[in-house]
Amino acid sequence: GGYTPILRDGDRTSRIDYRTGNTLRISSETPIAALYLYWYTPCEAFTVHTAAGDLPGGEYGFLHEYLALPEAVTELDIEFSGLSPLCEVRLFTTGAAPADVQVWQPPCEQADVLLFPSHADDDVIFFGALAAQCVDRGLAVQVAYLVNHYDWQPRPQELLDALWTMGIRNYPVIGPFPDYYVLSLEAAQQSFGEENVIAYQVGLLRRFKPLVAVGHDREGEYGHGAHRLNALALEQAVVYAADVSYDAESAAQYGVWDTPKLYLHFADENPIFLDVETPLESFGGKTAFEVASEAMLCHESQLQYAHRPTLASEEFPRYDCRRFGLVRSLVGADTGNDIMEHLS
Repeated sequence: GGYTPILRDGDRTSRIDYRTGNTLRISSETPIAALYLYWYTPCEAFTVHTAAGDLPGGEYGFLHEYLALPEAVTELDIEFSGLSPLCEVRLFTTGAAPADVQVWQPPCEQADVLLFPSHADDDVIFFGALAAQCVDRGLAVQVAYLVNHYDWQPRPQELLDALWTMGIRNYPVIGPFPDYYVLSLEAAQQSFGEENVIAYQVGLLRRFKPLVAVGHDREGEYGHGAHRLNALALEQAVVYAADVSYDAESAAQYGVWDTPKLYLHFADENPIFLDVETPLESFGGKTAFEVASEAMLCHESQLQYAHRPTLASEEFPRYDCRRFGLVRSLVGADTGNDIMEHLS
């Protein structure tokens, strides 16, 4: 097939499903130096064939993937090796990525801070200001979601746009769970399976070996069952991740890990209150709260709802993005408002 209008209409929810043996040919009078591909769900590995040589793609399953070609060409073929739902292809005449293009790095080898949001937009509403502060400090920030939203487009696309706006450059881990609609902890436990969530989190803790893990409010911020389960499971996961007898497969793959500090949003234990209104140099003087608020605009499908990054709110009293509690520590209690305290 060719470079049809559906692949250049600007709509990231329309797609063509390519399969093993399919080839997409793209021709242009103007030489093509780079491609930017948007996928509906993670694609299988593919190869870009050009007269100047071949280029592999799809290694990491990035939904937004930028590929600079060995040299500019007027024709290329993309050969697919498995199901590859392609939404959009943008072409560039130079190999330097434009400002609006996301050039993702693989997930962290080792994270300073590992964030555990449940859904796309939780990353911004509850953890966005903290994430921006960590990025400004040069910390390695890894985000790992509970659910994947692949059945609710364009939320996976919005998720990446928001993380990029917050300065995160290591690709997130997208969870294996569907976005179950659960209004209580009991419903979440039944739908997700609490042991399944704990095992998923243990694997992440062992893989990324964070100095700091950060999770949801035990009460689910506004009572959301998935948020509650995510938080309560994480408290158990940090213990199990250090136990070699738990989940022998991930222990063999990554080793065990005892996370030095675990914070939960709005926890009462050893509370900290982040300063999110000081200008951040790496964000051009914007505050962490302003960065989070700007990132929220990327979640266009969710703007019809009232949820936003919040400092203090009578309507949403447990939303405050400044407030976290140190619920488990191997390095002692905090004396200030710094999640990296005692970890130098």
